[in-house]
Amino acid sequence: MIGRPGLAEFLRRRREKLSPSEVGLPETRRRRTPGLRREEVAVPAGMSSDFYARLEQARGSDPSESVVAALARALRCTPDEKDHLFRLAGVPVPPRRNALDDALACRDERRPDRGSNVHRSWFIRQESRHLAPEADRARLSAAHVSDLRATYSRRGGDHRIAELVADLAAYSAECRT
Repeated sequence: MIGRPGLAEFLRRRREKLSPSEVGLPETRRRRTPGLRREEVAVPAGMSSDFYARLEQARGSDPSESVVAALARALRCTPDEKDHLFRLAGVPVPPRRNALDDALACRDERRPDRGSNVHRSWFIRQESRHLAPEADRARLSAAHVSDLRATYSRRGGDHRIAELVADLAAYSAECRT
C-alpha cells in the first residue's frame, strides 16, 4: 500500500540533497531552494514534471514499478534508499543482485535453481572452498552453520529453509557435526 505523505517527503528531501553538479548539470546562481528543481528529476526519470510534482505533493496516480525504479536512478539512491522508496510507493522491492558475491559463491545464471545457494556450494559442491585459505575453512564452516541456525530460527516455517537444512545434513558430515 502506498504511503503518499512518506513518499512525497522522501522524494522532496532526496531531491533537495542533490546538487546540479552531482547529476551533470551546470551550477547556476539563481536557485530559490537547495538541490535540484523538480524538472531536473522528472526529465532523467522519463516522466512529466507535472506527474513528478503531484507525487511530491502526495496526490495523483500511483507510480508503477518502472517509474519508481527510474526515480531511484534519477535521485541517485543508495540500495537501501531504493528499497525504502519502493516500500513507500507500495510496489514490490526488487531483489538485489551483487555480481561479486555471486562470483565468490559460485552462482551464475546457468544455475538459478536451489543449487545456487551459498551454503550448498560450501558444504555439498565445495566449489567455493578453494577461494578460502585452508586455515580459515573450519571457521568459515562454523560461520555457515551459525548463519543457517539463525535463518532457521527466524524462518523455520519456510519449507525451503527446512529442505536446505535437511539436504545439507544428509550430504555433509561436516555440517551435521
